[in-house]
Amino acid sequence: MTTTTTDARARTTKAPVATTVAAILVSVQLCLVAGGLIYRSTLYHHLPVARGEPYGVGDVLDLLIYFALLGTSALTLGTALVLAAVPRWRSRAAIVALILAGLLPLPIYVWLHARLPRIW
Repeated sequence: MTTTTTDARARTTKAPVATTVAAILVSVQLCLVAGGLIYRSTLYHHLPVARGEPYGVGDVLDLLIYFALLGTSALTLGTALVLAAVPRWRSRAAIVALILAGLLPLPIYVWLHARLPRIW
């Protein structure tokens, strides 16, 4: 009887692990996109550029946000690959959410990045 209970427990605990990891990574992606776009439309225009220099502190921060988004996209896609490869952690909904969260934020961020007006 203990093996049946252990098997049932293992089957019920696999989905929460996958969905929890997916929820965390999707949330990080959404926060980076939203934070980067809010930064670009508000604070970016107030950071100075040194005289004679083509780029300033705002551009460096903008690049760091982009690289953070690129890194978390790679992490998200890698996690989707691991969840798809390990049968114990496999959850189709979590894998689809991770793939979408890994592929869509970068093009959306780049497209909206140049089109957002200056708010503040």
